[in-house]
Order: sequence, then C-alpha cells, then structure tokens
Amino acid sequence: MDSRFTEACPPVTEAQAESFAQEAYGIAAVARPLGSERDANFELQTPAGASYLLKITHPGEAPEVTKFQTDCLLHLADVDPTLPVPRVILTPDGQSVVRADWAGVARTTRLLSFLPGMPLHLAEREAAQRRRIGTTLAALDRGLGSFPGAMPKLDLIWDMGQAVSLRPLIAHVADPAEHALIAERFDIFEGRVLPALAALPQQPIHNDFNPHNLLVDPEDHRRISGIIDFGDLAVAPRVQDLAVAASYQVLGAAHPFETAAETVAGFHAETQLSEPEIALLADLIPMRLALAITISNWRAALHPENRDYILRNVGNSRRGLVALGGVGRAEAEDYLNAACRGA
Repeated sequence: MDSRFTEACPPVTEAQAESFAQEAYGIAAVARPLGSERDANFELQTPAGASYLLKITHPGEAPEVTKFQTDCLLHLADVDPTLPVPRVILTPDGQSVVRADWAGVARTTRLLSFLPGMPLHLAEREAAQRRRIGTTLAALDRGLGSFPGAMPKLDLIWDMGQAVSLRPLIAHVADPAEHALIAERFDIFEGRVLPALAALPQQPIHNDFNPHNLLVDPEDHRRISGIIDFGDLAVAPRVQDLAVAASYQVLGAAHPFETAAETVAGFHAETQLSEPEIALLADLIPMRLALAITISNWRAALHPENRDYILRNVGNSRRGLVALGGVGRAEAEDYLNAACRGA
C-alpha cells in the first residue's frame, strides 16, 4: 500500500521551516504549522504582513507528481487568472519546486501564495452558495481541461477510478449495516460505473472539492474566494470531480439529492453536462461517500495521532450515504436531470 498513507510524515519544526524560507527564497518570516493529511504545511508570515504557504511533501511522494500539481497551478494562472487558486512562488533563480534535504530525508518543497478567506465548513450554508460551488468547479475544470503537458500515471487511493483495489479496506468499517451498504456500493461501481467512466475523456481534476478546501468571503458566504490543496489531483473524467464536490453537499434536505443537485445544476449552468455524465452522478456521488468512509476508517486505525483530522468528515459522509441509499437509481437520475434542466 502507498507509503504516503501508511507511514506518518516525518515532523518538521517551525524553526526548520523558517530557515528554509530564508535560504531558498530569501524570505524572513514566522512559521505556523497547519493541518494536513500527509504533508508538512506551514503558513509563513513576514513582518510586513505578507503570508505564504510552505508545502513540504511526504517523502513517499514522487517528485514528478508534485511537479505535475505545480505545473497545473502555473497553467491555471495563465489561462484563467480570475480563478481563486494559489499562485506558485518561484525561487530567485526561477525554480517552481525545490528538492531539499529535511533531516536527512529528500523531500519536494514548494512555496505558494496564502489565500485569504473563511473555510467553507465554518460558513453558513445556502442554496446560492452550493450553486456557486458548482460554477466555480466548472470553471476550474475548464482550465485544467486545457492542460497541454503530459499527464503522469498517478497512483492515488482517493481516485475513484482506482477504488476497486481498495475493496479489502472495507474490513475496517466495523458496523455490519454500514459495512454491507459500502460493499454494495463497491459492487455497483465495479459492475456498472467503472466501464462507463473509462469511455469518457480524461483530464486533470482537483479531486477533493470539500468544505475544508474551499474558502468563502467572510462578508459574503456565497462567494468562493479560494480553492486550496491540490495534493489529491487526479487524471480522470470531469464528472468524477463534480461527484466529489456534490457528495460534500449532501446535507439532509427533504430529498436526499436536493442539496447535491444544486451543485450539479451550478456546474451544468457553466459547463453543460452530457446525459451519460448526469446518469453517472447518481452512482458516483454515493460511491465517493462510501470511499471516504472506508479510507478514513483505515487511515485512522493506522494513525491514531492524527485521528481527529482524518475522521473530520466521516459523520457527514455516513449520514449522506444512508440517505442516498434510500433513493432508487431511476429516481436519482430523474431528479438530477430535472435540476440540470432548471439550471
């Protein structure tokens, strides 16, 4: 199994981060550690008040993967400067990534702009905001869809296209009813969804459009002011990106798909979805929830010291999966199609 997820990230101190920023970028700043699933991240704040994000990747992360993520950010800055994504800060000699030694371990390191805003999970939630999430994601995927470079083969457990290989991890879900519901979703995905996904065009996708990775304007919670954490970037059909985003918007409405459908409709209003893509969402949205529960339970057992961070979204995922499980596929497709027609 991927060492990025099975082995804890070696610690980095604030003093080490500050020293690196000064030596590699010529920036004197105070470092503040930030939470992360598998990397070491720091906010760097200068005496003048400027803020940066220092990202030190897990030693198991292949350098070409980090370079691909960085190149995608550079591409987005070129093709759509209005997108609220981090900007890559180059070293004085023009390098976008630095391969550096951290306590005897080689790790790829980057410096990015630090985006202001309130994390979406702390903001008030409303329909207009959910639609804006969809339109913002559509604009992001349109920009990523024009990426001109080679796209590497990415081995990522959070890529739904690779979910079948994770079936053994369902054993970490202890509740029998929940275990059975997740196993059923894996069966549906392997038999019905995966072949259809394989027929769709592939492109870079963010792959983790969750409320912890989106920032909103503190004065207007409907406005998405920041898209952060491109560490789970995948190469997959764009509908997979939308399914991830919509899965985090399943919020206990009168109809289980209602709030997710608002995000789908927002995406469709910006970039029209095909009928096969809309049909796939009926299965992809609950599959993402099943995958999130499975991976999070497995990783929490491996890393009890980071358990709270790893399991932060599992409660919502569990409730959403149960609710969506009560909706037949035909009804789900009809509901999502109606939402897109009204977009």
